[in-house]
Amino acid sequence: MGVTFSFYIISWFGNLKEKRKKIHHEQLEWIRKNFGDVQIYILAQDYLEEDYVEDSKIFYIPSIQVSPGEARNKLLKRFYESDEDYGFFIDDDSIITDRFYEPTKFFNDFKAGKFLNEDIDVFIPLNPSTTPFKKTNEDNLLFDTHYTFRRTGILKTSFIILKNINKFNKKQIFFDETFDNLEDIDFAYQMIANRFFVYRCDFLILHEIGSNCSTLFNMVDRRELNIKFKNKLVEKYKKHGIQLNKAGGMNCRKFYNNINQAKTVWYLKK
Repeated sequence: MGVTFSFYIISWFGNLKEKRKKIHHEQLEWIRKNFGDVQIYILAQDYLEEDYVEDSKIFYIPSIQVSPGEARNKLLKRFYESDEDYGFFIDDDSIITDRFYEPTKFFNDFKAGKFLNEDIDVFIPLNPSTTPFKKTNEDNLLFDTHYTFRRTGILKTSFIILKNINKFNKKQIFFDETFDNLEDIDFAYQMIANRFFVYRCDFLILHEIGSNCSTLFNMVDRRELNIKFKNKLVEKYKKHGIQLNKAGGMNCRKFYNNINQAKTVWYLKK
């Protein structure tokens, strides 16, 4: 028996409307190609009438532009109230690329319920902009025969696959809307602090089609915000053992080891 799931997309085209809208339509085509007539919920921020796509399986939630955390919370609330097993929470330009690995079998295994009874509550694809995935996977002797899930506390919320923890555990976790940046990492820490298991699947490679026309901050803004909200994360979770190291990075070892008893690496046979 397979699993039930839907896609939940936050969408805002900003000042690059035509480019971003075209990219979003490519994303919708990718979803249809890989997942058929799955239901798609879209938080349509500042949409005009001509921005909506006619599709009986797409459900739009009109909204003014809000912060990423508030946007995701609107969709999370709908998801937790549903009877679905999983939700794909993604930005309006994010897909899984087939350039390096063919993900069809993984998607079929996922839809068949292969991972539902495993201790994997939320997982993300590998982000090639931050992780040298070719070397990571070439050094993994089980890569060809097993799906590899690595424990992480770093979520990139452009693409998250979340088990319905309200359905299975009677628990709801939302984004902290006081975070204007690093809200994705805070969400991961909330999951871990509540003893849920957060992983990265090295077989799935993220592709952000619109990475060259982002509607968010410039790099200077992002660096300044990172410093501010790293300090806020440390203050929020210091009782769990998180602290800044001398280089300004976050030392989370005690946090992971004391609270999260998840396996460091989880191998599931393909």
